[in-house]
Amino acid sequence: MFEIKSALLVALFLLFWVDGSKTFNIDVSRDVVTTIKVGTSDDNLTSVLPGKQMTFSRNGSKLSIFLGTPPAVGPSGNGSVWQCRVTVNDSSPGVTDTNCTSILSREYLPEERANHLMGGGGLGRTLFPLSSPDQQMVCASRREGQCGTVYSTPGSCYRGTIPTSLKWVDWKEQSCYTKRFDVLFLVDASNSITNTEFESMRTVLKSAAESFEYLIGVNTQIEILLYGQLNGRNLTYLSSSNRHYNVPLAFGQCISLRCTQEAIQKMKHLRAANTYTARAIERAVKIDLAQSRFASVAKKIIILITDGQATDYKLLSSSYALTKTNNVTVYAVGVGSKVDEDQLKTSANNGKSDERVYLTTSFDKLLNSLQNVTSDIIQASGDGLVVRSVDEDVIDTLFGFSGHKTKENQVVMGVVGAHSGYGSVAKFDSTTADWPELMSFANVSKLLPTEDPRGTESYLGYDVTSGNYNGGNVTYVAVSAPKYHMHGAVVIFSQTAFGTSDMESYTILPYSCAGCMHDYKQLGSYFGATVLSVDVNGDRADDLLVGAPLFVGDNYDEGRVFVYLSEADNTLTTWSNAYVYIPTALFGEKDINGRFGSSMTSAGDVNNDGYNDVIIAAPMAGDGKGVIFLYHGGPNGLANVIQQKITASSLFDPSIRTFGLSVLGNVDVNDNQIPDVIISSPTSDRITILRTKPIVRFNTTFQFANSSLEYIRCISFENTTCLILQTCFSYDGKSVEEEVGKYSV
Repeated sequence: MFEIKSALLVALFLLFWVDGSKTFNIDVSRDVVTTIKVGTSDDNLTSVLPGKQMTFSRNGSKLSIFLGTPPAVGPSGNGSVWQCRVTVNDSSPGVTDTNCTSILSREYLPEERANHLMGGGGLGRTLFPLSSPDQQMVCASRREGQCGTVYSTPGSCYRGTIPTSLKWVDWKEQSCYTKRFDVLFLVDASNSITNTEFESMRTVLKSAAESFEYLIGVNTQIEILLYGQLNGRNLTYLSSSNRHYNVPLAFGQCISLRCTQEAIQKMKHLRAANTYTARAIERAVKIDLAQSRFASVAKKIIILITDGQATDYKLLSSSYALTKTNNVTVYAVGVGSKVDEDQLKTSANNGKSDERVYLTTSFDKLLNSLQNVTSDIIQASGDGLVVRSVDEDVIDTLFGFSGHKTKENQVVMGVVGAHSGYGSVAKFDSTTADWPELMSFANVSKLLPTEDPRGTESYLGYDVTSGNYNGGNVTYVAVSAPKYHMHGAVVIFSQTAFGTSDMESYTILPYSCAGCMHDYKQLGSYFGATVLSVDVNGDRADDLLVGAPLFVGDNYDEGRVFVYLSEADNTLTTWSNAYVYIPTALFGEKDINGRFGSSMTSAGDVNNDGYNDVIIAAPMAGDGKGVIFLYHGGPNGLANVIQQKITASSLFDPSIRTFGLSVLGNVDVNDNQIPDVIISSPTSDRITILRTKPIVRFNTTFQFANSSLEYIRCISFENTTCLILQTCFSYDGKSVEEEVGKYSV
């Protein structure tokens, strides 16, 4: 009887041991876990989040882990990219020769535009591989630009081999002014203008000068020419003691706004008896504009400001002809009730229309007119950094806030700041395409409709992924907007007809039902902060996971991840019905401030059952140390059953914090065909390599050798062989030894 019992015990033990669903798949034993310090103790890297984004490549036993390191807080940090070189061994401790160095910083990026600034870059905010592991896209989404005194954050991306052959990706961001402007304010200083009105005009001119400086900057020269009883026989007469004219601010006199405004403040009222407008225009063209040092290249502008009729009105047609011949554009502003509109039209466009003619009722309201003049001048130039509407607002775009390469090698970038914070998406048709296509506000607003689009910051483009959700051959792009109406949304659209009115699209909102237990629509949950596409139920169609790390449950900021499973028909139509489709909600262990779902990754098939598994992180759980959770896929998708929990405190390094802020799964670090995982702990300058245990599958058979049993003999005599039981074991698996040992009975 001993032989039977022994064989059965061995068989049962092996059957239980090889059941992958009842074992911990990720090895956390001391001799296997590898924690790597990024930099030295003097680097003080905790302010730049090493490992916020990660990519991985392997050449034999040599690993390269690239780490994006954008600054943790504030706009001052530039960010960088680090590379950790690691050698993997089969024997303990498994990983040796770790060496991490900074390989890319803002100072060594390829040349861009002259207005691109070094500060506030956030280099490494986005980092992902392109056509091959050594070809990558890296972005500095907070890279600043300056046009005059206008500071913006358009963002920049670079692609190629880091750091040797990167090239700046020109995404057609709005450029600064390349043209020069000579702007001459021709100001009526006749005695019909009171001292009070003149003071108002002085204030307005200072504001107008500031507007030009703000919008165009150093490419603008300003002159102010006060005119009245001009001496027509001597246009160059420069005496300021009479009532002819005065130049309180000349072209080239000031290079700073402060100097310009001080000169305007000192200008004196002429109180001239007459208003010789035509003669003043003649002087401005022949003397002031002609003598400017940029006369040959500058766009010449005269802004005429008057409150009455011209004494020499019969010469206005001649003065207009002179301006046209010399390529001078006149903008005529009339103030008060005594102006002659026809004379203004003659000066501006020879009386053909009211183009470039502006009327205002008083000097107190002159500023509005001059602001319109400034805007029209800039728009007419066809140049420069100007926002005319929310549709054209691509200045503070934060281009490259997120990014993703599709299976078809198209590249999709999140542009969260476009359209006044509404957000947008840019798509490159290939990994080497020169120009992307930026989705217009008209199409964005169809995806995320709102009654007040200008007042809504949706942050479309916060995260992006792609997948084959409906089955077939169509790849869809999923882009999140976590601030849409404060409860978040995910937009899904096909790559075909991108950015057109014919684009196939769907909008997923959090499931909502008044008073029910599954109401997932919650203000401030940041639904869509993370998105992940992975087939977890084995139907060859991708499923979608949406993270909401600030979701409040029993405790604040617990976090949730919602699983949208593909279906046989109309998957996207079903998902987009927020009142019908109820996604599976995963929540980890509902840790206070855990922020479950801040990052997640496909782990590959870690238990070798044919279904993809998922790792989800709660980087603030455990008092900020961090936790990751493993969920197994299956025919019904991801069940809310934690298969393995790995805490930072269990990894033999007490300094680890924010463990899991970034997770890179389904990577084979030791070339054994088993998916492993790399986890970053940015605020403690650590990355951790965890390896997955091999799964061995056993096949056990039992067979009795004898065909009959002599019952009486077996009962009557001891030490008698009653029957012979043959037990056979076979096994298979990835990266298992050819022989696991022998056992005989």
